[in-house]
Amino acid sequence: MAHTHEVPNHLNVEDTLFLDLTPRQVATFMAFASPAYGLYDQLTVAPMVVRGVLAGLILTIGIAFTFIQPGRRPLDEWAFALFAYLVTPRRLRWCRAEPDPREWRLGAPSGWVDLTPGLRWGAGTAVADDQEGHML
Repeated sequence: MAHTHEVPNHLNVEDTLFLDLTPRQVATFMAFASPAYGLYDQLTVAPMVVRGVLAGLILTIGIAFTFIQPGRRPLDEWAFALFAYLVTPRRLRWCRAEPDPREWRLGAPSGWVDLTPGLRWGAGTAVADDQEGHML
């Protein structure tokens, strides 16, 4: 007789790959561990102690980014939010756009009514000319 097992699918729990680490945590740790090893292995011009300290520092930062989650958000999200805050301007200034001299051009001197600029609803909208070359 075959045994049937019910698989729960509404647990709201992240999957774990190994050592109770989620795929995001594994990827974050590897993103720091790989350059740390590369720096330790390839930076042969520096003494062994300097390479070890730099690699250990990068690895420590990687461990912090992997496991520390203030406010139930990973540190990389906090770092991105901080970066976005730092590069976003705090003040915005409005200034009037300079008028285009071509809009004030007269086809033929016919009076003051021709001095009004043509009406446009968008930047890419073309202004139609009548048969004499006046803007409509």
